Amino acid sequence: MSARLVSAVYTADRGYAWSAVAVPALSAKLEEFLRSAQEMRPDFPGDDEETMGVVAIGGDAAAFTIRRAKKWDSAERDADYAAFAFLPCRDAAVIDFAALLDEEFFKTPSHTPPAFLDYTGPASATPPTDAAGRLLCRNSYDGLDPHAIGALLAPYGRRADRWTFTFSNGHCAVKTTPWKR
Repeated sequence: MSARLVSAVYTADRGYAWSAVAVPALSAKLEEFLRSAQEMRPDFPGDDEETMGVVAIGGDAAAFTIRRAKKWDSAERDADYAAFAFLPCRDAAVIDFAALLDEEFFKTPSHTPPAFLDYTGPASATPPTDAAGRLLCRNSYDGLDPHAIGALLAPYGRRADRWTFTFSNGHCAVKTTPWKR
């Protein structure tokens, strides 16, 4: 599969800011995506601890990692470094989010991040048949295979205003706002 994803980074140089975002319509949601991703971080993350996951808000999805970059800003202070790749939920089935988050863009901080990522990895795996029903009834599902996120978001991503997929030990926990009927 192949997909072109908008990417952006939030980090410090002379204060915190976003890298240039190539799609202006997405700019309005950046702070909301960042806030949702930061809420998934532990209160006191270790220096080398990375938080990774997926957030979907209002029909758009973002894969992300947040980590601490050593001696990063203009004064060589450590800084938080959040890397995001965005796409519409309706297109998510062509993405294996676990494979996407394994790409170098998410692993290695860059002072000159790209505006787009060209994803050429596998498509999403198939989620369990009961996943959507559990999310509809309970707004949470534990133990989802992260390779199946895309195939769950594509048909159902607009059913809830917000989705979070938190990665841990090869699985992910899914939470949504109440589904629209």
